[in-house]
Amino acid sequence: MVTAEGLAARRQAIAGSSDLQALLAHLVARAAPLLERLPPIPTVKALLSADGGICPDDGAALEFDPWSPHQHRCPRCGKTWSGERHDRHWARFQHLWMAERAAHLAALGALADNSAAAARASEILRAYARSYWTYPNRDNVLGPSRLFFSTYLESIWILNFLAAAVLLRASGRLDDATARGVGQVADEAANLIGEFDEGFSNRQTWNDAALAAIAVWFEDAELAARAIESPTGLLAHLSRGFGRDGLWYEGENYHLFALRGFMTGAGWARAAGVDLGEEPALAGRLTAALLAPALTALPDLTFPARKDSRFGVSLAQPMYLELWEVGLARVGMRDALKDSLTVAGNGMREVASWLKALYGLPAVVPEAFDSYLHDAPVARTPHPASRISLSGWALLEPRVRPAGRRARAPGPAAPHAPRRRHALASGFRYRLVRESGSLLVPLDAGSQRPAVGRRNRGVGRRHV
Repeated sequence: MVTAEGLAARRQAIAGSSDLQALLAHLVARAAPLLERLPPIPTVKALLSADGGICPDDGAALEFDPWSPHQHRCPRCGKTWSGERHDRHWARFQHLWMAERAAHLAALGALADNSAAAARASEILRAYARSYWTYPNRDNVLGPSRLFFSTYLESIWILNFLAAAVLLRASGRLDDATARGVGQVADEAANLIGEFDEGFSNRQTWNDAALAAIAVWFEDAELAARAIESPTGLLAHLSRGFGRDGLWYEGENYHLFALRGFMTGAGWARAAGVDLGEEPALAGRLTAALLAPALTALPDLTFPARKDSRFGVSLAQPMYLELWEVGLARVGMRDALKDSLTVAGNGMREVASWLKALYGLPAVVPEAFDSYLHDAPVARTPHPASRISLSGWALLEPRVRPAGRRARAPGPAAPHAPRRRHALASGFRYRLVRESGSLLVPLDAGSQRPAVGRRNRGVGRRHV
């Protein structure tokens, strides 16, 4: 849980780390256009179509520019296209980007005492609180959604939306009216997401993460238990979705997507008092999942294009680097307290070595992903891999290096790490930390004012 005390500690850590100071400066610079004017918020629901977002002449995907809602450029032929289907394809990324920017701005408000950034983040939250119900829950492809055409995209969006709200609340910058609006949106999102369980799909990992975040916002223990402990919850995804060798069963592309969703959800679970890496068996499985892409990486450190994956995607994409940075912070700090010869400890040293190899690769062209749009609009020139140019998540969590240490750690790129297997103990059953009375926050709704229009929590659809 982000608390005032936690933010104060993080500010102190940033002050003592040259690379985190550089990352903070990067985030401040990236926020400057957002403070000059509010970016356009789509008035339409995103639409998945055969031709939206595709150049009619050469079939290339049109560039995503968050400042250009009606003119969409083809990176291959250079032509600009317009039309409703292109606009509604653009809306998909724009809704996601806006929620990301709200979290980005809220982090600056909380960690850099930037009042203008906090005010803009609140403005974005209020804008969506006013308009959320105007987006119809229809024309969907994979589950219910208002802003998008699939539930998992709504989950990614609400995670950033709530991250912004929690940061503002913890830093004393969230007014009551904005908080009420956030609660109303979160309640409706919970009903939409809770209606559509995708089992062991990579997408369900994001749905579980979203439900965990909503549970933390409402201090709802029942919803937290569902998101974490249900047969298709976060724990089940960690123990069954990721195999004994750590690889997600749907292949590398979906592995990386599911792992980011799981790591996001694990952060919210920890806020609810459940440390998903506390048990050695789970910590071992998570370590194996972090290492798995290193085991199957191609010699140029791209991942194999299995099934419907794209060919030639570098594992040094900023989104992936950030994932390993956060993984080292989550598991590595815990391992530092253990015997240095433990399997988990050795595994995290291998993750650190793998990350070092990726930072040593030649510059890559950043790409746009549903769960990472920090670099949009994306410059079509290679960008050196660097810890100091990641997103706000990297500012909040990754480990602190002493001041004076270099932000990048180039080194030889070893394409494979030693293969290691981590099996869960027979008969293992994880228990919620709340059973031992050590909750980080009381999930009893005691600190929450009832939201206007909220359904009865005992009979509403949120727990379906």
